[in-house]
Amino acid sequence: MAIHNLTQKTKASTGMIFGSKETNSEAKLKFLENRINDQEKKLNKIIELLQNGNKLLNTDKQSS
Repeated sequence: MAIHNLTQKTKASTGMIFGSKETNSEAKLKFLENRINDQEKKLNKIIELLQNGNKLLNTDKQSS
């Protein structure tokens, strides 16, 4: 069985991104704003489709 010394510094990646002038909270905020904008676009598309579908249903009822 192998013995590992957990007190030594590792060479593993920490996941930090260097070179960006944004702070971590600014990056998170921008990410969340983008997600909200994407969801807003999707919801607008759903509303548009529902309204168009409702118009089609109304024209079918009128022609009957």
